[in-house]
Amino acid sequence: MLIDCKSISNEIDANTKDTLSKTSVKAKLVSFAVAPDSGTISYLKSQKKKASSLGIEYEMIIATDVDELKALLKRCSKDSSVHGIFVSHPLPDKESELEIVQLVNPNKDIEGRNANNLGMLIYGHEQFSPCTAQAVIEILERSTSIMGKKATIIGRSPTVGMP
Repeated sequence: MLIDCKSISNEIDANTKDTLSKTSVKAKLVSFAVAPDSGTISYLKSQKKKASSLGIEYEMIIATDVDELKALLKRCSKDSSVHGIFVSHPLPDKESELEIVQLVNPNKDIEGRNANNLGMLIYGHEQFSPCTAQAVIEILERSTSIMGKKATIIGRSPTVGMP
């Protein structure tokens, strides 16, 4: 089976633009990285392009180290002009990853990585689902019936395999 993901993406984009046009709030997404490699920079640039095409204000912040990232996340989580926060991975300090995702306000955690959001996902009351996992579900639901089907998930990352 061949799935036309571009048409699915276009439909989601149109729905997003329509939803945003019905509000007076100017949506803003802030994405963070620490010591990003070229792949991370490319991904963040594609985020910026997509946000711009949807009318979402976008800011990319490259922190110099994990301590600066933590301070910036605390500030952005409280900033009422910021509606979404994304923290790129991998982080240079894996030991502090849980602490870092916990600094993201659950209401702004677009990846659903905050423990509150992951817990709500388990109970079927998610506000935000990890975006890669959600994209797979959207593609499958829009292209085939998945009810009663079996699936094999390879990997156990918090954003793909676990959800």
